[in-house]
Amino acid sequence: MTKFFLSSLLSAAAVVSAFGGFTKSITFTTSGYQGSGPLVSFPVLVKLPGSIHGFDYADFGGTTNLVFRDSAGNAIPYEVDTWNTTGTSLVWVRVPSVTKTTVFHMHYCGSGDTVNNPTATWTGANYVGVWHMDETSGTVADATGHGLTATPMGDASVSARYSGTDAPIGHARQTGTASAKGYLTIADNNLLDVGDTFTMSGWVYFTDIQSGKAERIFSRKGAYGDQNGWEIEMNAGSDNAFSARGSHKDNGKSGGGAAGCTGNFSPSLKNKWTHVALVYNGTQLTVCSNGYEIATGTISAVQDNDNNLSIGCNATGTEAGYFHGYFDECRLLDAVASEDWIAAEYATVASATFVTAGDVEEIGGKSGAVIFVR
Repeated sequence: MTKFFLSSLLSAAAVVSAFGGFTKSITFTTSGYQGSGPLVSFPVLVKLPGSIHGFDYADFGGTTNLVFRDSAGNAIPYEVDTWNTTGTSLVWVRVPSVTKTTVFHMHYCGSGDTVNNPTATWTGANYVGVWHMDETSGTVADATGHGLTATPMGDASVSARYSGTDAPIGHARQTGTASAKGYLTIADNNLLDVGDTFTMSGWVYFTDIQSGKAERIFSRKGAYGDQNGWEIEMNAGSDNAFSARGSHKDNGKSGGGAAGCTGNFSPSLKNKWTHVALVYNGTQLTVCSNGYEIATGTISAVQDNDNNLSIGCNATGTEAGYFHGYFDECRLLDAVASEDWIAAEYATVASATFVTAGDVEEIGGKSGAVIFVR
């Protein structure tokens, strides 16, 4: 009897150690992923509480005391984007390998170890800069920890939190309006020199059409004719036609500003949130909208320069085409994102079923099975 009692205690202690002192767990599955192969180190968006049976913010004791683990029990990095105990909380979790059957777990409630490196959520996925746009006003932080802060420029007073309730992830940021010329800029940094293979993406909301002015969405060009840098702009007077380019002579054209990739957003960007991604692979530029390729073109290799990276205007803020609208969750990835990656980057935000959750389970108080051997 004594031996059995001792074995039970040891078993219970092992369980507590395995779960780090937490007493509750939720299992998540990326069942909505539709890609043809696994995504390595992909940041998945977890929305709490959703429809999770048994979830109660009171179990956190007024803190965000939690940990995420993969299917093998290894702790994986995460970043709390928004913690709202009276509504929806948003947490980014870098999952080692995402397939349709991938599972990972959130353990919480108790005194477990929550040592975590939030910036690794992004740097481990090769993101150079990630701008959540959550701030009320002023500068926008870079979630990667690289310090690539986005600073309001032009009429900085217009650069404030989006007042709508339909922002894709938490909050968003306004840039220019019909009466105020504003944009965000990230100061030149060696980290922005990603060469000619990279991906720029973000959520965009376009409000005003400017006659005769090409409004930049993302740009690292001083002027459209410069033979270095890259950018995407709306065609003058249009809410759906765009031109995107590399450094120069794109598609064999002689002009420095010749667009290597042109097309149309369908539906247009006007008065709605759209996920826009530019994928540069050295010789080709692909533009994606809401997870799907909409245009591709041959370009000259992007040449790095000493310009800033601007969101909502050209790199130097000297062009007349200030973007009128809003931005959310802008990212610079130092890699050529695959078709599956772009589709998942969109779906993890837009699809309510990309990640599904099981019921809350009690874990810390279970002793588990005990096998007694004499």
